[in-house]
Amino acid sequence: MAARQGVPLGVPVFLPAGLGPLAAFGSLRSLLGPAPSRSAAAAIALAGPLTGLAASCSVLLVGLHFTMQGWGGLNMTLDAFDEAGPLGAVVHAVLDHGDAAAATLDCHPWLVAGAGGVLINALALVPAGDTDGGRLATHILGREAAMRLSLLSLALLGALGWVNQLADWWLPALLILHGSPPALCTDEVTPVSKDLKLAGLLCLCLPAAMLVPRFGGS
Repeated sequence: MAARQGVPLGVPVFLPAGLGPLAAFGSLRSLLGPAPSRSAAAAIALAGPLTGLAASCSVLLVGLHFTMQGWGGLNMTLDAFDEAGPLGAVVHAVLDHGDAAAATLDCHPWLVAGAGGVLINALALVPAGDTDGGRLATHILGREAAMRLSLLSLALLGALGWVNQLADWWLPALLILHGSPPALCTDEVTPVSKDLKLAGLLCLCLPAAMLVPRFGGS
């Protein structure tokens, strides 16, 4: 998407997704030049995480199927997924057969890779700093609102770090990326379309959903 809009990308920054043993690495890339419009910049910010999420969810589902068939390779516990509520709910719904939550599970590597991919793409959508989410918030909400949202996101991650290990992984990563605001677009006047703004706002909710731990027993 960035190449289609003629915007050069920076060198990838590799970061762990978090969640302890699910610390798969993903990359975030900054834009080295201005986008032609706010809509183009928002579309670029959405393209990477949405593509990554689609691929990661596919790998996750295949990994769940292989794990159900007994094709494992990685010993983990079911509750290792619980820091990310939606992932924990899916894994428990499919693989929990009434054993204790701490029971060892023989996971297929694709299950772990898919879960890590979902987490790193959710991290990219946190509206803070020079992430895809930070650029997305800037172009659909405006710079002042995006800056306030960025500071609020960092503060919430700091508070959640007391109860959620995933927030402990994400906060240092975002502080590293919390540099200068996104570059101005060539056309800063034309507003982002309503459909693109709605899609962007929905995607900005994903990190918050991921940080809701799964509570409750098996």
